Amino acid sequence: MNKIISYYKYAKSKRYDTLAGTLSFFFILSFIPLLYLSLSLYVKIGSYLNLTTPIPDVIKDYVSFDIGAASSILFVLTTIYSASKFFTQLEKTGEIAYGVKRSKVNIKSQVLSCIFVLLLMVVVSAGLLAIALGNAYFDFPASKIIIQILTYLIILLMLFFFLCIINKKACQLDVKVKDLKSGIIFSLIYVTIITLFFGFYITNFTNYEVLYGVFSTIVISFFYIFLVMQGVVVGIVINEKKLNN
Repeated sequence: MNKIISYYKYAKSKRYDTLAGTLSFFFILSFIPLLYLSLSLYVKIGSYLNLTTPIPDVIKDYVSFDIGAASSILFVLTTIYSASKFFTQLEKTGEIAYGVKRSKVNIKSQVLSCIFVLLLMVVVSAGLLAIALGNAYFDFPASKIIIQILTYLIILLMLFFFLCIINKKACQLDVKVKDLKSGIIFSLIYVTIITLFFGFYITNFTNYEVLYGVFSTIVISFFYIFLVMQGVVVGIVINEKKLNN
């Protein structure tokens, strides 16, 4: 318990809540472009493999996608650039967490951010395709349970990969991803718990709609993203503390 309190105080001294708020803003700006790219690749590969690749209902309910619009090379490049802004801000967050002051973002850093976007795009698309393959080829009495378990495992793997990229991008030291495992594991557990809690709350309680009305979905979504980013920043701070001690 004392160790947890110590980490909390240390994260507070690094202004983790302010950093989480900034990251939340850039995540929201980058999320739609990244999701658009991932779904475009998912649909195109699925069509090539003759798979049924419906866009998940949880996405269709909130965002309207015209996948065909992504056929323009210029459109794809500008979308990748927009999505990379989150990773660019991650580097600034890492500088604050690690107490390092660097010059403005250079071309190398921007290119690396775009590469991270492409990696995430491939991982998300591959995860969705794995779920689509499961739905296509698992056809027996217990298949629904197996597909559900497979879906949760794929989501956890995608989240783990995302956190690996985040911590690597934020780290200001020349270390390998395995050296950042403490922060990654903390953030993975934290985000999983927060997500389960929010899923339970939204499913079983609707009184927040009385308070926020038509803005309830936006308010709850923003609050959820902020809590997630708090866990991400604390994970970055945990790695900084361990590496510098």
